[in-house]
Amino acid sequence: MTGSVFPEKEDQVLEISGKTLLRLFSESKQLPLQKSPLTITSLFNQLQRIASIAGRGSRSKKEAALSTLISQASETDAEYIIRIILTELRIGLAEGLILEATSLAANVKLELVKRSYALTGDLGETATKALTEHEEGLNKIELKLFDPIKPMLPDTASDFASIFSLHHGTTALDYKLDGTRVQIHKQGQDV
Repeated sequence: MTGSVFPEKEDQVLEISGKTLLRLFSESKQLPLQKSPLTITSLFNQLQRIASIAGRGSRSKKEAALSTLISQASETDAEYIIRIILTELRIGLAEGLILEATSLAANVKLELVKRSYALTGDLGETATKALTEHEEGLNKIELKLFDPIKPMLPDTASDFASIFSLHHGTTALDYKLDGTRVQIHKQGQDV
């Protein structure tokens, strides 16, 4: 899991470079007079506020807000904040494991959780629906125009016989071409 600040389907971005983050981190060694505990909710709200800063002088305002945030965090928290912003969280936790945990915690079928995640592209939304609305909520999730969906990734197999037996004799094969997966959503003139 690499992590990201905002869900993939949101256009919200921080527009802060890695170089700027490293500079702010190295300058943030000064301890604030009063440190309040950083929560996930407060961090998310602060990052949303920083992302919403726009217009003349926004770069310096964003840097000042981010510098304050980093200086108020513990050294470990600051490191993880930067890793999340750079989408370099890499904590060894795969999406599949989170989906399995969500399935167990919500007591719903794993396939339903996977289907919902494929349609929403958002682990948080999928987990929230599963934990609060259970199977009924997950069944209501539908494909939405302009919300990107997760691509279906193929499984690997050691030979054709295992593939055919797994699919009970009905199998489709495609060529694998290297390149970029692109989704284009269009409704009327909106693309």
